[in-house]
Amino acid sequence: MHNTDNYWMYSHHSILHALKNPKRQCHKLLGTTNSMIALKKAGIDINKLPFPYTIVESRQQFAHLFKEHKNCDTKMQHQGIALCVSILPESNLSDLVATTPIKLTNSSGVQKQFDLIVIMDHITDSHNIGAIIRSSAAFGVKFIVKTKDNAPKENGKIARAACGALEMVPIVTATNLVTVINFLKKHEYWVIGLSLNGQLTLNMPSKGVVGTLPLHQYEKIALVLGAEETGIRRLVEQNCHILLKIPMHQLEEEDSMPSLNVSSSAAVALYALYNS
Repeated sequence: MHNTDNYWMYSHHSILHALKNPKRQCHKLLGTTNSMIALKKAGIDINKLPFPYTIVESRQQFAHLFKEHKNCDTKMQHQGIALCVSILPESNLSDLVATTPIKLTNSSGVQKQFDLIVIMDHITDSHNIGAIIRSSAAFGVKFIVKTKDNAPKENGKIARAACGALEMVPIVTATNLVTVINFLKKHEYWVIGLSLNGQLTLNMPSKGVVGTLPLHQYEKIALVLGAEETGIRRLVEQNCHILLKIPMHQLEEEDSMPSLNVSSSAAVALYALYNS
């Protein structure tokens, strides 16, 4: 429980999917009677869990009990349930190209092999990271790559924002994103950076075309997302094949929206790629 790689999950959906994930190591479950009933309805038999659990009647009792445990964020808004877990084992760089592409049918009814990787360049906000993971799961992303430095470890805020998707999309941590990008290029990935400096505009796809980029020709795509304030770093940006930008509704110049939140941008771009 004192291991620095252990943390508490706080939301029903993140905990439910963690309990169903055989790769997830769980240590202790705390919850109200109602939260345990919700787990049972979702197919979890707490009497068969291979680790201890504690049940209390009310959320007030839960809050008091929770404060007694180490490494807990008492400011986090809980749902009357908490699960202490270890950080998931991470994938390796070689796994990025060794895994079979996902087969899916997009919203147009088109069946295709989808090989999409998301690269997060120094994204630091846990809520944004969790939201990106959630969108990645929704739109068939095979892997996510994040930086070792200037990025938080897996934590309760990420798990809450991911809403269970943390258990669905494998994550690779890299010390050098340029090395990762060049590795992917050698394996025929088309590397697209999402940037305000984009040469092309990301539009809703029409017959597989985004802007003037025929995305339907590319079966392997790596989408690079930059940090909240600074965007993609210069060297990373220079190693992308191409940069795309999201068009914004133009008001008066002083009122125009400069950019979307990075997690919102990711959702827009992934939707477009998914339907290309």
